[in-house]
Amino acid sequence: MGMTADDKPTYEELEAQNRALKKHIDALNRYYRAVVEALRQEKDLAQQYLDITPSLILALDVHGTITLLNKSGADILECDQEEAVGCDWFSTFLPERKRDAVRDIFNQLMQGEIEPFEHFENLVLTKKGHEKIVLWHNTLLRESTGKILGILASAEDITERRQVEEQLAEHQRLLQ
Repeated sequence: MGMTADDKPTYEELEAQNRALKKHIDALNRYYRAVVEALRQEKDLAQQYLDITPSLILALDVHGTITLLNKSGADILECDQEEAVGCDWFSTFLPERKRDAVRDIFNQLMQGEIEPFEHFENLVLTKKGHEKIVLWHNTLLRESTGKILGILASAEDITERRQVEEQLAEHQRLLQ
């Protein structure tokens, strides 16, 4: 297009530019759809990994809102996986007598005032009202800048193990 500043493009030149732009937009749309599909496949694969583990996998944001719960976690908590996401962890799945203390510790973690505990036991309250003892493993989720985004936790239900240990201890006490 050998135009000068005073020249206006011809209709044919505008049409050619329009066709070129449409081709470019179509190529970008194909690329976008391919990227979205690849991300969906990766997300589905990650969800399969999460769902195959027998452990409860849970992610909370800095406010204590559940952002992720795997299938085993929903089974342990006797709840619907999709309904749990978006709920406040503390008011939904902790016994009332434990909520304030656990929330205080969580808030200290989110402020970076304390480091996560490697392992710890705590009670959870299932959606059906049952209390269970779980053994937790936690890690903080951070942005690349180091800002804390939340927490990722895995847990195993050790309620039956604790009950058997208590029964065994009671039997041993009676035998002495």
